[in-house]
Amino acid sequence: MKEKRRKTVDARIAKEKEKFLEILEKNPVLQVVFERSGTSKATFYRWKSEDPEFAEKVDETKSEGIDFINDIAKATIIALIKDKNVGATKFWLLHNDKNYKKQLNKLEEPIVYGNNLKVLYKERPITMHEIFPSNEIMQWPQVIKSAYAKIWSGKYSRVIIKAPRGGGKSKLLGTIGFDLWFLKNRKVVNMGGSLAQAQIVYKYFTGYCFIDPSVESQIKGRPKIYETMSVDGNYFSCVTASTKQVRGPHPDVLISDETCESDDELIHAALPMIDASENPLVVMASTFHKIYGIFQETWDNAEERGYLRIQWDVFDIAKQFSVDFWKKPEIAKIDGIGKLIAYSKGRTGDVAGWVPIENIIQAWKEKPTEDWFEVEYMGSRPSSAGLVLKPEDIDRAVFDSVVKKELNYITGATVVIGVDWGFSSMTSVVEFMGYKDEVVVMLDNENFRQVSSEDIIKSIVRRVKAKGIRFIYADSAGKFENTALQNALAKEKLGCAVIEVVFSKEKEGMLGNLRAHFERGKIKIPDKFRDAYWQYKRYRYQKDSDKTIKKDDHIPDSTMCALQHFVLGKFARPFPTQTPPSNGEIPKPITAGLRDKIF
Repeated sequence: MKEKRRKTVDARIAKEKEKFLEILEKNPVLQVVFERSGTSKATFYRWKSEDPEFAEKVDETKSEGIDFINDIAKATIIALIKDKNVGATKFWLLHNDKNYKKQLNKLEEPIVYGNNLKVLYKERPITMHEIFPSNEIMQWPQVIKSAYAKIWSGKYSRVIIKAPRGGGKSKLLGTIGFDLWFLKNRKVVNMGGSLAQAQIVYKYFTGYCFIDPSVESQIKGRPKIYETMSVDGNYFSCVTASTKQVRGPHPDVLISDETCESDDELIHAALPMIDASENPLVVMASTFHKIYGIFQETWDNAEERGYLRIQWDVFDIAKQFSVDFWKKPEIAKIDGIGKLIAYSKGRTGDVAGWVPIENIIQAWKEKPTEDWFEVEYMGSRPSSAGLVLKPEDIDRAVFDSVVKKELNYITGATVVIGVDWGFSSMTSVVEFMGYKDEVVVMLDNENFRQVSSEDIIKSIVRRVKAKGIRFIYADSAGKFENTALQNALAKEKLGCAVIEVVFSKEKEGMLGNLRAHFERGKIKIPDKFRDAYWQYKRYRYQKDSDKTIKKDDHIPDSTMCALQHFVLGKFARPFPTQTPPSNGEIPKPITAGLRDKIF
């Protein structure tokens, strides 16, 4: 019986050893084999010590596994070489061509892993990346190499980059950020337009952290997305644009990736972060997704503000293709191909480019609009078609509150508040004053992000007290917030009514009233309210619709709420001053409506 049991156990162990060796043959990393086979470390080493034949098979199989992975690695490098990847080509020649290696060594120090890359390549970062590529191999078409060289030169403290989606911006920023951190000991903050964007740059950055032991030795602890610290005390940080981050540490380098995806106010607040540095550098990079905002304003006024402009489009980073490609019959018959050929401007890609011309052709075929293609692939700014307000009308409405003091607050004037509840996004609060000749003046605009409704309500109550405000026009979507606001006003015994604005019923008339105020020059906006200025300019309709896009619309919406009190051509329905009832009941918000709208 014992003999039978022993044979059963031996058979089971033999199968487990066989399974272990099968996995080892495909993956020569023991820790991975332990996890996949279910064999413990202690059991493995006991098998080796008790079974010399198994120990010998382990060594042989591990060697075969390494050969297997090496074959995969070689195939990958060869595929990249066939794809005309310069970094992979140099890597192969360096390790396989004696003449190439001799020639390279005449120009450079010997290439040995573990050397101090910081010393060897401090003045030659691109060479370092070509010889020691990361797992995300950097490709260097001429336009990218030129952009890198200009930033690296140190001649410019401000750079703005306009490029297409997938155009290599994030990889360039991750590369230049790493090099400034590692080779020049700079403190670097990369501020992404979203968490996903910050993670992409961090992935490129960490890829460089493990290209050589001399780099790893410079890292204090482990790399972290919010702060990778060097042994010299400088850091690289990848964060999303937020109020908290712009109040954070003061770096030498501020990189804003996809600036158009960030709130303009946050980017504006972040710019002074580098003021204390002896080597300040700001790099803004984005695809032009917003027609107006801090990115557009900086691009248009780059020289005046001291920024270097850099731009490229999809044809600058395309793989090389034949000039005769456009003459192929199947290409020539594509609808509108003449315009795409005009976009190429005679360019036929770059030896280090990565976008196949076939992919560009497919994108052209599938484009929803030409405007979309120009933004996403050519890096152009969006068309102004579909804007709710004319840009020139908005510019005319803006004034300098220091110079035109007569438009400042006048004691006793009618002042109303407009509120657009943003919930998880921005809540916008505006104050408008009735001036004369039907002109209204914005007195204040405060925008709240990640702030509790209780704190917003306290702020509004303070405004009511300060100016004796009698009417608040608030978005009806915030039912609970409006009730809480009315309760807070009643508690302070303030004779102020909260009037709910039902957007689903009133939006068309409210839009007409908003446009009429701007077109007739009946609205004035102090130039200090830049967020309001940009949101007014970006406010637009959905394609082929009279409905507005529900994005970047909080300040226009709060403005329309306030303008319910100032309807051009007619007065808004009069509302009584609301005071707390004598029976102790809490007053409820009133639902508003405009009558006899004439614009």
